[in-house]
Amino acid sequence: RVVGLRITHQWGPARIASTHTTSGVNVRTAPTPKASIVTSLAEGTGVKVTGDARGNWVEVRANGHTGWVYRTHLSGKVPAAQPIKHAEPVKHKGGDTSRDTTRPSRHHAKDGDSNKGSGRADARCVASFYDEPQSTASGEQFNPNAMTAAHKSLSLGTHIRVTNVRNGRSVVVRINDRGPYVAGRCVDLSRASFAEIADLGQGTTPITYTVLD
Repeated sequence: RVVGLRITHQWGPARIASTHTTSGVNVRTAPTPKASIVTSLAEGTGVKVTGDARGNWVEVRANGHTGWVYRTHLSGKVPAAQPIKHAEPVKHKGGDTSRDTTRPSRHHAKDGDSNKGSGRADARCVASFYDEPQSTASGEQFNPNAMTAAHKSLSLGTHIRVTNVRNGRSVVVRINDRGPYVAGRCVDLSRASFAEIADLGQGTTPITYTVLD
């Protein structure tokens, strides 16, 4: 019995390797971009890789949290990508506050959903950011370095000015995706867009936005 305990104790730490983030990244509760964000890490943050991988997602430990990040955001040696045998379709339920990866087509947008051309400033709300590779509602491949954002109802292609109410910094972005599906959040910015107005390590920030066209 004593020998068994000693072996378990020795194997545990051996699986964990150290690395660091190569960019700002969200750590999620599950290996999917729809999962809730556990914490956000700034570029250069040291993390521990547990050795578990799901497709291109890698489980890490950082700042007292354990979660999943996309492997391209990590430096050094990380577990090899694992094949995914089956992908379950994501069904969005009314009570689900996670980010939904099933994107509505621009052809299915309702006329009443569009605020395009209103030129109005929206009420204060919260913006977040995302950076995982995926297809957007507009049909484009998501580029975390482009000045784009996701919104639940504005017409795809609409440009808005997003202003951080804490520091006054603003950025103009193009809506090309749908989301965020988290209570209290109104805009999901690309990583580069969010970095223009706030520190990526914050994860979220209070903003106002104005529809430009």
